Amino acid sequence: MSSVIIAGNTSGSVTLSAPDVAGTTTLTLPSTSGTVTTKDSSGILSVNGIQFPATQSASADANCLDDYEEGTWTPNVGGTATYTTQVGSYVKIGKLVLVRGNLKINTIGTGATNNIKGLPFSTGADEYTIPVDKSDSLSASIVWIALRTSVTDLYATYRTAASASSNVNGNFLQNSTEMQFAGCYIALA
Repeated sequence: MSSVIIAGNTSGSVTLSAPDVAGTTTLTLPSTSGTVTTKDSSGILSVNGIQFPATQSASADANCLDDYEEGTWTPNVGGTATYTTQVGSYVKIGKLVLVRGNLKINTIGTGATNNIKGLPFSTGADEYTIPVDKSDSLSASIVWIALRTSVTDLYATYRTAASASSNVNGNFLQNSTEMQFAGCYIALA
């Protein structure tokens, strides 16, 4: 395994021309402002993408991408509810969170009937709308529904066939409810 280490503390540019040979290259950036370019004979070389640390290294600069993360979360209604399906995944890029969920309640029990809990990152109250892709066995003959973020919960805004206006934060979950949803929101941190 070959290894190249470049270390410095002056500003300016450092150009590393790497041979077309397998190996590991460790590059220590200058401690003051500067530009580092890595290229092979054909141009800019990209090696395994950009890797972020496991724990965010927060930056005060709003224009600095300081976090990327992929993971899973478990949508739930709390209480004694039982589930047939409870699946969630997310991608977080900076403060932007793309979240997906699939929840099928077997028995609601003492679980909440007006919200889904467990979003992976907190947001403010009533800030972002998450579209519902599929919904079955919802209460109150709902004909249209969207979910809204509130801290780490999702509340519904919906309309029934009989209503002239939308119902906000009403009860929409019951036994055998199934929902699939996906959307984006901005995390507080």
